[in-house]
Amino acid sequence: MRRSAEWYEWRTASLGPTLILCFSSGMGCVHDLSIFADSAAGTDSGRTGSDGGGPTGVGNFGASCAKTPPVLREDDSPQLDFSTSASAAGNWAFGSIGSDARSFRCFEMNRQLAPTVSLWTGSSTEPNVSRNTSMSSVTIGTGTWPAGAVAFHPGTGTVRASIRWRAPRSGRAAIRGSFTGIDRNRTTTTVSVLHRGAMVWSGNINVSGGGNIATIPTDLNLDVNAGELIDFVVNDGGNGMSNDNTQAAINIMLP
Repeated sequence: MRRSAEWYEWRTASLGPTLILCFSSGMGCVHDLSIFADSAAGTDSGRTGSDGGGPTGVGNFGASCAKTPPVLREDDSPQLDFSTSASAAGNWAFGSIGSDARSFRCFEMNRQLAPTVSLWTGSSTEPNVSRNTSMSSVTIGTGTWPAGAVAFHPGTGTVRASIRWRAPRSGRAAIRGSFTGIDRNRTTTTVSVLHRGAMVWSGNINVSGGGNIATIPTDLNLDVNAGELIDFVVNDGGNGMSNDNTQAAINIMLP
């Protein structure tokens, strides 16, 4: 049974930061997409955060990100926490990532591409994460955002965009989703899933026989600790970042 608008605060001198829990009633292109879980995350013991600074644990996406309380949801997706005021909110953060999860940094600049399409990025236009908030598709240049879609675009080489999820509690998370090229110019990428440093799934988008959609299998279930991080990452596939905007239809169920 879920509770609405109930907040619990816990402080101890030994753990330092306040832990706040909220029980909520709420529950084209081709790219190289990866999902990482930071094996160091999941405690408030003061270990290094995923981007190399600050404690991990509930409340931290990384040292470069604003600290936000988690939201207990059984059914989660990045649309629920995408905001134009902050790139880290609730259980989701949007940023850039290098060759491993420890390099994650939250985006600091928000831009409005169209009245209903907002984009988070860093010092340059790419990489980025964007969302169409309207109930209709929106076309900008060669890209078309479906209604309500979250999309991301890689930078050059190992500079990638990441949609980061933080587990609000421990449990077995069902990772579901599909990734679709939404630019009318065909590009090529590889998609993969890494959990605690090990690849658990990989696929191709418009390369090596793959089509324009890569779908996570329906049996990808991962045991996570509270505060553990999973990254959905897109890169340029090794052939440049032009026309690489990709829709990320991500769903995580944590009963």
